[in-house]
Amino acid sequence: AVTDAHFDPQLQVTQLESIRIQNPDAIISIPVDDKITAQKYKEISKDFKLIFISNVPEGLSKEEYASCISVNEQQNGRNAGMLLGEYFKDRKKVKIGLIKHGATFYGTQLRDMMAEQAIRDNYNNIEIVDSRNFYEIRKAYEVCKQMMSEHPEIEGLYISWDQPALEAIRALKELNREDVSIVTCDLDVEISKYMATGKMVRGLSTQRSFEQGEAVALATAKALLGNTQFKYIAVEPRIVLPKDILHAWKDIFHEPAPEEITKKFTQKNS
Repeated sequence: AVTDAHFDPQLQVTQLESIRIQNPDAIISIPVDDKITAQKYKEISKDFKLIFISNVPEGLSKEEYASCISVNEQQNGRNAGMLLGEYFKDRKKVKIGLIKHGATFYGTQLRDMMAEQAIRDNYNNIEIVDSRNFYEIRKAYEVCKQMMSEHPEIEGLYISWDQPALEAIRALKELNREDVSIVTCDLDVEISKYMATGKMVRGLSTQRSFEQGEAVALATAKALLGNTQFKYIAVEPRIVLPKDILHAWKDIFHEPAPEEITKKFTQKNS
């Protein structure tokens, strides 16, 4: 079975129960909320090998799951924070905002914390004037709109990852604030289009999806053979800048960038 909970923890609990009925040997899963999904994972851990991506739900002991594979979120967040800081390093008195993931999800919370810490520790010229949480991806639109309405002096935004960043961009466009510079995490088609054209998105830090997928597959195979000693496997993230987008795409996904991204990048740089 293959399911997608779309970051809805209650839907994920239902999906896990439906997979459980099919009696698999192993389940590979990204828990979308560390608390709400924890009890269901605890229940099914008695019957199947659990291999987690990104984080382990609260309360699960090491004996109750086989392995967890994640991007190094500490470095991921630090990369993003430093990217925003470096973009504004030659400016004085820059004001920025943070749009962070409010759900109980260890990976994104660590990432957000490290991004903020990197800015506070290294860039005295940058003031964080507002920091707000979203709990659903689509809500990042309203969070951004409210933040910018209350703090029109904001020139830069850190946003937890690309999907909420796209919602924030939608809000900024409606406010006619395409002058705001954004850094975020995770490489995908839509966010890459902005980078390829040099609009708004100044850089991002991304997980290496291909390598993480390989690590997940190997950890699952080892678990099915009885080897569960590797409880946490971290894959280092990669920094991506607009000028590097085509090479970065090939490096991350092991295939050329989609034609629509290549075309936009070529037009911008011709």
